[in-house]
Amino acid sequence: MELCIGPYASYHTLIIINAVSPVLFLICSPWVPESPYFLLNNNKKDEAVKTMVWLRGGITTKSAETIVTDIQAFIDRSKTDKKSIKDLVATPATIKGLLMTIILLALQQLSGMPVMLIYTQQLFEQTGTNISASLSAILFGIVYVLGATAGPVFSKQCGFRLPLIVSCLFLFLCEFILGVYLYFDANGYEVSQFKFTVMVCVLGYAAIYNFALGPMPWAIMGEVLPPNVKGKASTIATFCCFLSAFLAVKMFPILSDILPNYVIFWMFASVNIIASVFTLLFVPNTKGMSLQQIQDKLASKKPTNGSEQT
Repeated sequence: MELCIGPYASYHTLIIINAVSPVLFLICSPWVPESPYFLLNNNKKDEAVKTMVWLRGGITTKSAETIVTDIQAFIDRSKTDKKSIKDLVATPATIKGLLMTIILLALQQLSGMPVMLIYTQQLFEQTGTNISASLSAILFGIVYVLGATAGPVFSKQCGFRLPLIVSCLFLFLCEFILGVYLYFDANGYEVSQFKFTVMVCVLGYAAIYNFALGPMPWAIMGEVLPPNVKGKASTIATFCCFLSAFLAVKMFPILSDILPNYVIFWMFASVNIIASVFTLLFVPNTKGMSLQQIQDKLASKKPTNGSEQT
């Protein structure tokens, strides 16, 4: 919304418009159900079962009760454990979960999205595309939202792993093709008839990024980290994420003075290949699995009996 309205509104007007969303959230929040973890911590098992049925899209009450029982057992164990920073490396599952989220979030930022977001207009200007700053921002915002809308639909059906792999591969293609265009343009080839390539690659990148690579590492972090370390682990992972974003944004203009832009975009493209291979090899498919089953899988144990696949 900011990308669409921002070019035509003053700062004061934009601030007022942005205040509408939190107000609406505050008004609607009483109808948002509490999480099963919160309900179980407050001895409300029946409500937790009802919430689990709703969250899992209408699974049977028996399946929901099984999941809730697993969660309750995990909560009970977490309460008896003394929490400390050592919990982050207490078990192989915790170590793997933390490293997985750190690497995914770092690759997410190093794939080039911060550069695409900040330097969209400059990219269009460098290639002679006659698109105004306001229009480029609006188009970017529209496809960004479309990608975010489609992602949850596919992840509900396929889990996080497959959409993440496919997303990374398409992001590689977008940046690789953009690099090819910049290569031919920098070496004096006639590419004026292919100017639309820049728009297609940049906007396609925005949509595909927000389809999976943007949101799903955060969702995976929520699934693979147990409650007793989630606060500390998510803090570390978030710090690494934004540190990677800072480095990507700050290094782009420096690298642009040293290397041709097409080389830089090929470097970003290679990160997407790394992210795809990493997901294929190390990120488990957690669709329909309880927290205990996920922890067992990360620890390379035989999964315990739990929820049915949804």
